[in-house]
This record gives sequence, structure tokens and C-alpha cells, in this order.
Amino acid sequence: MDQDRLPGKLHKSCFDALLQCDEFNRYESLRAVLVITELQVYQDGLPQAKNPQDQVSQTINYLVRQRLSDGRPVFPIFLTELRNRRKVGDALYDTLSRLINQTEQELNGGKKVKPIEIPFVIVAMTRDQADALKTGTALDHPTVAQAERTQCEEFKRVLEEHGVNIANLPDIYGRDREDWRPHTSDEITIRDIVSEIVELVSARRSDEDKGEITPKFQSSDFFTEGTRVETWDKLRRSGCVVIVDAVSMFHPELCDVFVNSRIDSSEQVAMLVLSPVNPCDIPVNEAIEKKACERMELAFADFRKHYEKRYEFSAGNLLSLQRWLFSILPEVADAIQSMRPAYRKRMNEQYGPKQGMEEFVIGQRGG
Repeated sequence: MDQDRLPGKLHKSCFDALLQCDEFNRYESLRAVLVITELQVYQDGLPQAKNPQDQVSQTINYLVRQRLSDGRPVFPIFLTELRNRRKVGDALYDTLSRLINQTEQELNGGKKVKPIEIPFVIVAMTRDQADALKTGTALDHPTVAQAERTQCEEFKRVLEEHGVNIANLPDIYGRDREDWRPHTSDEITIRDIVSEIVELVSARRSDEDKGEITPKFQSSDFFTEGTRVETWDKLRRSGCVVIVDAVSMFHPELCDVFVNSRIDSSEQVAMLVLSPVNPCDIPVNEAIEKKACERMELAFADFRKHYEKRYEFSAGNLLSLQRWLFSILPEVADAIQSMRPAYRKRMNEQYGPKQGMEEFVIGQRGG
């Protein structure tokens, strides 16, 4: 197999797709695609043709022969940059995404592309923290305001009204945050729920000639002193999926750590807040929704106005969680693979650059 050429059928697919890219109408526009660090060295050698058809053909032939110092083929990186200039959901965006994986595999000698690791952060209490919240000792710290204690007790009362037994609350949590079993999940841990959906999505991506995905749980590093600051910075840049147990946000220490992470400041992050009761139980979810609107203004505005699927609030059953994961993971994988904040431009145009949040969903610190 010649690793510096594309087979005829794949070459034609690339030619047809690139011919739809208006960057090939002007040489300077095409050179601008090579402005990213990895491609800059190839700007001067880029051939210049008299018409778009020849420009596409000569560009393909030139770039498929190039490799970076670490051996990676350049052409898939070029396709990625072209893809990133399209809107998510456009037909050409999807076509280029498929060609990225096909050309990468072909130019790597048929070797299977390494699975894409998607970081997951589970914002849920440990068993010890749940015990402390149940007994009230978690609220005894002098930094916890009386208003917050009152709010927590009121929420416990409302939960009891909706069938959540506070006495048994710690039973759904475990040693690790991934051991949390959502109230409506029928004894299934969040780790197993995520792994199952990731496996389904990965199989579908494989059928579509896209890279497979695998979960990487980073909750421990996210909450552990000594590793958390570095982890926050890394996840804001790379992107991740955050699943929040709404009840756990009443634990002051956990809430403080999560708020300080400012993880919502990145458009690479997809987030779901999972309610402890069924969505049909309106009073509880109205309270959660109100606090979510107050503490995550930009995310909630996008959710409510545009039905933005990167965010979900008050999901209250296992099916809702599974459907959300199955819907969002393909786009998160594409964004992580290209290191591109897929929604940044549109959100900045609508709301201005994000500044992060001062506090988070349920429970108000200070006072």
C-alpha cells in the first residue's frame, strides 16, 4: 500500500468535497487555511493553479505526500481545518468529518485510528459526603450562611414530599463519584450508564467510518486538592462532558469546588443537571430551573431560547439521561478531535465573550 497516495475512490471523494469549499476560489484564501502552526510550513510550497478544479487536484497531490516530524500525515489535518470553518450540522461539515477519518486511516497504512478519549466529570457526592449532608454536619462550617442551611432543609422537605427518602439518601452514593446511582436509574451506576451509551455511540461512529470513542472519568482529579486546578484548566481547553447530581449541589464543599472550576466558561463543555425526581413533579424542577437560570445564565438562556442540546436541566429519569448522552457525544467527540469550540462563534455573537459564573445551580454561598 502506497502511504503517499489515496486510492481512486477516496481521492475522488476528497476532490468532490474540496471543490465545494470556497477557499479554493482564491489562492490567498486557500493559503489562509494553512495558518495554523502545524500547517504553516507548507504555505510556501502550496501550488497555485489557474482554476478551482486544478487547484483542488494539485493541493491534494501536494499535501498527501507531506508528513509532520512525528510521522502524522498532513492531509487529514488540512481537512480538519477546512471542516472547522463550516457550521456543525452542515452537509459539507459531515462529509469532511468522514473524509478526515478515512484519509487518516489510509495514509497511516490502514492502521485503525486511535479511539478518541472523552473526559467525563461526575459532580456527585461520595458516600461520606452524603452522610454529612443527611445529618447536617456538612452545613456546620462557619462559612455556610444561615440562608443556605434553611434552603437545604426546605429542599429536603420537598424531596420527601416527592417520594425521596432522606434517611436512605446516602445509599445511592459510593466511595467514588462514579458510583452514584441516580434516583431513577434502577440501581445502575452513572459509570455503567455512561459506558453503555458511549459504547453504542462508538459503534455507530465506527459504522460511519468515524473514530471510535471511549470515556475517561476525571472526577477524582477534578475534586482532589493538588490536581484539580491543573485538571480544570485542561478540561476547559480540551472539552468534556459534565453530569451534575442536583442534590449534591447542596453540599457546600462540593459546590464551592465546582463553582471555582468555572468549567462552564468553555463552549467545549457539555453539561447535564440530573434531577432526583421525575420531570412530571413540577414543583421541585421549577425550583431547580429557577436556580439554574440564576447561576448559569448563559447556558440556561441558550437552552431555553435555542433548545441547545449541549445543556439539559431537570432530566429526571434514566431514559432522558441515556438519550442526552447518545445525542451529544458525537459532536463532543468531533470537537475534541479537532480541538475546536464548535459553538464559540455563535454564542459570542449572541451574548458576548463568556466571563464564567460566580456561583452554581442550587444553594447560595455567603450571605
